[in-house]
Amino acid sequence: MLKEIFILLQKEFKNELTKKTSLLSILLYIASISYLLFFLMKTQGALVKLEVKFWNMLYWVIVLFSIINSIYINFSKDNKARMLYYFNMFRPESFILSKLIYQSFFSTIIALFTYLFFGIWLGNPIENNVIFLLTILIATNAFSSIYTLMTAISFQTNQSTLLSSILGFPITIPIIIFTTKLCREAFSESISSHFYTTLFSLIGFNFILIFLSIILFPFLWKE
Repeated sequence: MLKEIFILLQKEFKNELTKKTSLLSILLYIASISYLLFFLMKTQGALVKLEVKFWNMLYWVIVLFSIINSIYINFSKDNKARMLYYFNMFRPESFILSKLIYQSFFSTIIALFTYLFFGIWLGNPIENNVIFLLTILIATNAFSSIYTLMTAISFQTNQSTLLSSILGFPITIPIIIFTTKLCREAFSESISSHFYTTLFSLIGFNFILIFLSIILFPFLWKE
């Protein structure tokens, strides 16, 4: 299985490095929306009084939608003929785990570039970079796990991509709540007593989502 995962990951990264369309389009989207926010806030005079909580909410909304778009672009590259080839060559667990690993890495890159553009246009209110980077790593993995599985379901069942957003939205709500709570710790120099509870809850969600993906995807694979 590890060999299969490695081969599939190698294929994903090779395609991305060759074409570069997915990464460049997502980065252009992030840069554009970040500048648009800066321009609108500056013209309305809201940039001077931009509170940390609004910076936090805007950041994660943009990251979430960027991740959803990148996952859709990635799955749309695989047509029926290629999926049939994967079905004959690889285990379903290898296929979904390779997608999860690749999308988690890609989502982390998206979140880091969004952080960079937000820092350029909207300022950087982060006091504890270690906590914020740890939150990015865990939260992006959770978001990518949710929407990788949901997008796989919509593509395997030949349904509209809107299905993935509808199925993923209820699960996204608790993830985004824990993520924003954890980010608040990065805006102060000291951590609160609820930090570790929130952290381990978010990590627990990650393990549950990965486990569900491994359990549920093989049933879709047979279709």
